[in-house]
Amino acid sequence: MAQRIPAKSPGDLVELREDLIARCHLVRERGWGSFIAAWSTGYVVVVAYLLRDTHVMDDLGEDAESVCARWAFDLFGFVGGEADRPNGWGRTAAWLAETQAAI
Repeated sequence: MAQRIPAKSPGDLVELREDLIARCHLVRERGWGSFIAAWSTGYVVVVAYLLRDTHVMDDLGEDAESVCARWAFDLFGFVGGEADRPNGWGRTAAWLAETQAAI
């Protein structure tokens, strides 16, 4: 049986938000430079999304929906991600919007 992706705890979500905000600050201060090659594609696209950097997202063939689809499962686990799918990734988009507002 395939192992399911567990949902992050509230504390893990706080830590992740802080990490993403720190990454956004790094890109704002230093530019993308080596971060694009050093970070996973998932982190690059979510930071680009949070910074509204459509050039990077376009270069990677990503848009808002694909970013939310990628991150729904990382944030809320398999069950939570699947539950967010029919809602157009609304829970994920809201979490990312809250993160964006904190940058």
